[in-house]
Amino acid sequence: MREIKFRGKRKDNGEWMYGYVVRERYGVCIQYLMEKPLGIEKYKVVVEPESVGQYTGLKDKNGQEIYEGDIVVAEDSYGNKWCGVVKYKDKHTAFFVEGKNVAAILGWHLTDNNGVFAEVIGNIYENPELLEG
Repeated sequence: MREIKFRGKRKDNGEWMYGYVVRERYGVCIQYLMEKPLGIEKYKVVVEPESVGQYTGLKDKNGQEIYEGDIVVAEDSYGNKWCGVVKYKDKHTAFFVEGKNVAAILGWHLTDNNGVFAEVIGNIYENPELLEG
């Protein structure tokens, strides 16, 4: 079964937080659990709503988790290189990579018979310049 989790950038310090999305009256939050001496406690941190992205369930060639909003690069078996943004499409209920030379379902272009060959190089919130050119 695929792990369902999200990430978002904290409003107060810009740190990435990982957990579950919760909407509160004071904003969008990431809720996470922390083990304490007396048990597990829940915490919520307010995040920038536009930075929230879901984990795809896939990892790149370096073992890094791939999230919605990540920028990935890859080279196919023909030597063609491409770069794109990971997005979720409700119409297809699937994660896609969208870019100048690619628009395909995420899993199809991140793996081949030898395993994963794509790499996360940044995200659209911190590194939008990676998509230029």
